[in-house]
Amino acid sequence: MVKKDDRRIVRTRKLLRDAMHELILEQGYDEFNIQDVTNKANLGRATFYLHYREKDDLLTDLMNQRFEDFIGTTSQIVSSRDGVLEEKAIEKLFNLAEENYDFYRIMEIGKGGTIASNQMQLIIRDKVRERLDQLKQITGKEFSYPQDFLETYLSGALLALIFWWLKEEMPYSAIEMAKMYRRINAQITEAYLQDLPVKSDKKPAAKKHAQKPNAKNPAHEEKVGPNEPEESV
Repeated sequence: MVKKDDRRIVRTRKLLRDAMHELILEQGYDEFNIQDVTNKANLGRATFYLHYREKDDLLTDLMNQRFEDFIGTTSQIVSSRDGVLEEKAIEKLFNLAEENYDFYRIMEIGKGGTIASNQMQLIIRDKVRERLDQLKQITGKEFSYPQDFLETYLSGALLALIFWWLKEEMPYSAIEMAKMYRRINAQITEAYLQDLPVKSDKKPAAKKHAQKPNAKNPAHEEKVGPNEPEESV
């Protein structure tokens, strides 16, 4: 059985990713098919199906590879201190988008844009989830809002800003965008990240005997008679 990291497999997939990238820049995602990709990569059509089921799968792999390269150079995306995205990581994301300006602008149009943006958000959200989980472990508490809500908010807001920034032809530098996002995000998420004590299955001791008859408790007017046995609980 051929190993997943076999050099031939790595090389073939890179050829297919590079071919798709070029075709997206030349024609737009919706305008070419699998045969065009294999022709550009100088590979047989059958070879494509050894690695991917369909064209969209190759696009997903292309997006994953781009973000893996980014993540490999970024030690931390979300602060373990407050759960907010780190400024340096945000700046790198904007730099990545700027370096691939033509690619992302073209990808906004048609089906490819939906696939690309969804995949980008999933990748960012996975990293956000890791850091939020770490934050809960450090504090020993839970968030006052559902974590899936926080993950979607943090990743979705950033992605929307990136595409807006590209559409407006980058009116601010990557550093400025990172600073503005980090500051406003810290203010907004402060309310979302108000943590609560971890839920416990144990009931407070005071509540254990709240319903048990007690002659010394004035709240219980009906006392057990002196010669009457107490009913078993």
